[in-house]
Amino acid sequence: AVPQAGFAASQAAVAGAAAAQTQQAVAAQAQQQQQQQQLAMQQLQFAHAQQQAYYAAHAMPQQVQASRVQVMATVHGSRRAAILRALTTEVSALKAACGDQSRVLCLFAHDDGRWTVDEPSPQVPPDLPEPVLGINLVLPAMHEANWLDFLAAHSEAWLLSTAMFRAAQCRPPCGKDERRGGVPPPHPR
Repeated sequence: AVPQAGFAASQAAVAGAAAAQTQQAVAAQAQQQQQQQQLAMQQLQFAHAQQQAYYAAHAMPQQVQASRVQVMATVHGSRRAAILRALTTEVSALKAACGDQSRVLCLFAHDDGRWTVDEPSPQVPPDLPEPVLGINLVLPAMHEANWLDFLAAHSEAWLLSTAMFRAAQCRPPCGKDERRGGVPPPHPR
């Protein structure tokens, strides 16, 4: 009876050691998974912070109390006013800015109502719409009225695509009411 008790005790000790090793392995695996999740979260937060910093610097003016929809409408209106001014009252300045034939230039409208003629920036996200390229290259080959029509059509298309891009960027963090601009939903009929 004594050898059997010793054998049973040694089996229990081996089983206890195996259980302890299993628990240690499970705990180590859980800790490793937790570290991987924390690293992934940090990478996601860093990428989000970079994106927010870019859009804060390049996309919209800072508005304290306005909703995002109101800011997007204000930005669109300011940019559209800049394009209209460039194509109507400031045509001579626009043509003078397009005088350089050695570079490919675009007509940009800014949030603050300014317009500029410059090369496209290489640091723009690939999904952000760009204005029409080469407005200065087609100027000598077209009549002024046709050139202004060309710029008006392409600039309006750029403004609309930029507005849609910003609206799509607003989708995840905004609530339903904010996307509707604070207007209550229509009643079902």
